[in-house]
Amino acid sequence: MLCRSWPIGDVIRGEKEEDTFLLLRIPGKMITFNVHDKSFKHIFNSIVKD
Repeated sequence: MLCRSWPIGDVIRGEKEEDTFLLLRIPGKMITFNVHDKSFKHIFNSIVKD
């Protein structure tokens, strides 16, 4: 099993437990991780120009 360490930008708690997610900052991206159903959602992609 490969384990990675991703910086957590924030923990967002909804009114219901299933609305709680983590905001993960991965180089060049921002992703949410739903702690209830363990799903990921890509929400932001940064563009870096050379």
